[in-house]
Amino acid sequence: MSAISRRLTDPLRRKGAAVDSQAGVETDAPETQQDDLVYASQWKLVWLKFKRHKLALLGMYGIALLYLMMAFNGFLSPFTPDQRAEYTHASPNRIHFFRDGGISPYVNGYTLKADPATMTRTVQQDKSVEFDVKFFARGP
Repeated sequence: MSAISRRLTDPLRRKGAAVDSQAGVETDAPETQQDDLVYASQWKLVWLKFKRHKLALLGMYGIALLYLMMAFNGFLSPFTPDQRAEYTHASPNRIHFFRDGGISPYVNGYTLKADPATMTRTVQQDKSVEFDVKFFARGP
């Protein structure tokens, strides 16, 4: 029996399991496991097949992580959409770790500059304004 036809006849067979060539049955599988598969529900059969696919499991965990981030977005992003709307086209602000000879993380502020020649607004860093970085701080 070829590997492809064996896979089609028994899709839930483990990869490393030995198969008896005459009977077509796994030699190291206990009888109770095969009996469980005979009476298993459709959801159990789908889960047994799904958990063998490592990339599918990785995708499932990634989607679960995204849903958790969505549920706790108030904690992960303490700013309201109104506060973020002012500088939507600004590049990410770099965190500076050292200030006045000690470790004190901060970021610089932004200012909007209007260019009358091109009629556009540009966002520039304002080095005179410094905001302290606080981890697990309460938002406004």
